[in-house]
Amino acid sequence: MISGYQSPIEREKALRIALNLQNKQIALDSNYFFGYLDKLDIFGELKLQDSLFITMRKIVQKWPEDTYCTILVGEYYELKGDTISTNKYYSDALSVISFIVDSIGVKNKHYESMQIQRTIALVLSNQSEKAAFIINGLLANAETEQKKNYLRRLLGMDRHSIIYNRRTSVRSSEMVNGVLVIWE
Repeated sequence: MISGYQSPIEREKALRIALNLQNKQIALDSNYFFGYLDKLDIFGELKLQDSLFITMRKIVQKWPEDTYCTILVGEYYELKGDTISTNKYYSDALSVISFIVDSIGVKNKHYESMQIQRTIALVLSNQSEKAAFIINGLLANAETEQKKNYLRRLLGMDRHSIIYNRRTSVRSSEMVNGVLVIWE
């Protein structure tokens, strides 16, 4: 987003300017999805956790099909100890992802990445055995050693490793059928 060497003070100033610009863009077009995503990055860098959470909830309210933010909101509640809200968000994300995966078919170029998202939602929903079954199916069809290694790492995932080792960057993503697909 903001590149180049900067002192911490210059960096914070540049981030606050970028945040102001994103707010203006969203004021012009409240459906500017990527403006909200940029705000997430900025709030994360500025360590403004409350603002980050509020923005994630706005994204989930405006775009309930955005499973990435839905899962992140669930993780936030889990870290706060609110298991009722946690389970609701994980369940919502799993429902949306499952619907998409079941709708797009194996030949769709996004099938594999959506299956991976499904496995994450399954693990977070305490359904690790189903997640392992899906990953083993993907592993059997993996064509490169890099892909196989990635899938083997996923087999070792548990709820704790997902939540505490989560990469929050959404820079390697794209919209597929109105759903944010995160690429590892």
